[in-house]
Amino acid sequence: AASLHVSQCDEAWRIDSTEGYLDIAAILEIAQKTDAQAVHPGYGFLSENAAFAEACISAGLVFIGPSAAAIRAMGSKTTAKTLMEQAGVPVIPGYYGETQDDAQLLAQAGKVGFPLLVKASAGGGGRGMRVVESADELPEAISACRREAAKYFVDDHLMLERYLGGSRHIELQIFADAHGQIMHLFERDCSLQRRHQKVIEEAPAAQLSEDLRERMGQAAIEAARAVDYCGAGTVEFLLNEDGQFFFMEMNTRLQVEHPVTEMICGVDLVEWQLRIASGEPLLQLQVDKKGHAIEVRICAEDCDQGFLPDSGELSWLEWPQKAPSVRIDSGVRQGDVVSSRFDSMLAKLIVWGEDRAQAIARLQAALAHSHVLGVYSNIGFCRELVSTDTFLQGRYDTGWIDRYLQQRKIAELPPQALIAAAIIHYEHLQIESAQTVQTASPWNTLDGWRLNLPASLAMSFRHQQCEYLLQLLPRDPLVEIMLDNRRYACRWHWQGRVLWLEIDGQSEPVRAVWQPPFFHLEVQGRACKLQWQDPRQPQTQQNDAASSLAAPMPGVVIEVAVAVGDAVQAGDVLVVMEAMKMEHSIIAPADGYVVSVPFQTGDKVQQGDQLITLEARESES
Repeated sequence: AASLHVSQCDEAWRIDSTEGYLDIAAILEIAQKTDAQAVHPGYGFLSENAAFAEACISAGLVFIGPSAAAIRAMGSKTTAKTLMEQAGVPVIPGYYGETQDDAQLLAQAGKVGFPLLVKASAGGGGRGMRVVESADELPEAISACRREAAKYFVDDHLMLERYLGGSRHIELQIFADAHGQIMHLFERDCSLQRRHQKVIEEAPAAQLSEDLRERMGQAAIEAARAVDYCGAGTVEFLLNEDGQFFFMEMNTRLQVEHPVTEMICGVDLVEWQLRIASGEPLLQLQVDKKGHAIEVRICAEDCDQGFLPDSGELSWLEWPQKAPSVRIDSGVRQGDVVSSRFDSMLAKLIVWGEDRAQAIARLQAALAHSHVLGVYSNIGFCRELVSTDTFLQGRYDTGWIDRYLQQRKIAELPPQALIAAAIIHYEHLQIESAQTVQTASPWNTLDGWRLNLPASLAMSFRHQQCEYLLQLLPRDPLVEIMLDNRRYACRWHWQGRVLWLEIDGQSEPVRAVWQPPFFHLEVQGRACKLQWQDPRQPQTQQNDAASSLAAPMPGVVIEVAVAVGDAVQAGDVLVVMEAMKMEHSIIAPADGYVVSVPFQTGDKVQQGDQLITLEARESES
């Protein structure tokens, strides 16, 4: 109720339902109370829900989107593939049959060949999708995809497709009116993905010939015509290294990345959704492609920990200054809490340039002026990506991020982060000492006094799995820090919330927020979270094996694969939990026996909760 989008509304109504914004009946009831004429479904789950479209029409409302028949035809990827084949649009080889038992899928997988892709027929957004390299991986992938498909799309129908490694993900924005006219608004390259979810998109696609653009555009129009489409839609293709393209799916809605199309076309696509729903013809829509646009999805996730989604308070949120060439679409404000119940995306950063080189330069500058603290974000990782030669040359594909991660070395924690945390903690100790000085007790002073020796404060901080020890030596008007057998002479001052840290004569800014016991810092473009280790409190450090069996964040247990007494092997899936619309498997770190299973399917868990307890299996002699 206190979120940003609600505050921007002229009128806001609460949905009293456990289903929230997915409760069709509750939404229609409010629409009738407010005498609404039409419903725009956004680009969430309801935008591709045929039952919702039908319910709107039955209630006398205009559904701002395609017909329920078109949504159903394209919502089922198996039906869509059949229609595309009939329309002469090339499709990816695979199995799209109705027989769905495990035996049939296993048999068909052998015909499709490995590697292959298991996909939810009604899926989207990377949900219900797994790459399978061998037959041994297939049963678990089928189980996981069925589970996600049933949860997110209320349809556990699966299909198998040949996995086209090294391909690009190219999609075309199409519009169709009620008068039979269909047009496309050029293509977008959405190949930069992790976990089958897009990270960076751009329009137009680099390294595409005009002939290929024309052929893909015409195929997209034929795809829309095959289902008598009306409204905005997105036709997605895979383009292989040989220049062959294959229909992948059609999303019967606007995409999250539609702003890049708006930037190069100078058209408000939502406005034209409204115009078409009002019966206006597309003849009035004049589009000229100009320049180049790139979008980055900024998400709350720890890229150094497998893109693990993060939640918490946004204690620092800073975007670049808006300009005609820079656009920020964000649903959050500083001070908002990122919940583990929803998607991790915080904002979309979109830039435009006269050409691709200028757009990249503007994107690099905009990312350098984007700052998020309180939760981890992918801003630093995206800065890396857009500075690589592969991105600069526009020669990436859907598997490039995975390959990049294999050779990427995670940067060590910069000493400036630890020094900044130590200085901030030292400042707070001085404040605490000043507040207790009236007791006249020497035991209340916190200045590091030692008998016959210079004052010294020992401090300990933890970052991920590493603990760092340092000594702070007050030497008015500066302090000296001993860290890793090196002495740093430090001065500092504050400019607003920015700590200017001068180390051995060189100054640099540190964005810093202290939320005891955590220090959220950004140093040299890298965000990190340090935990102060209070020497007065007992440290209950878990070993790595136990830590790996704990919930990485708040969420819900959706599958328990073992029972007490079961013998497990290293790598076995023990528990599957869901958080922030993503599944996380808890894996056995070593061979052993299950001692306890404290949580069951449907239970809510908090970060750090032990989901399974294992007892090591003694090796056989």
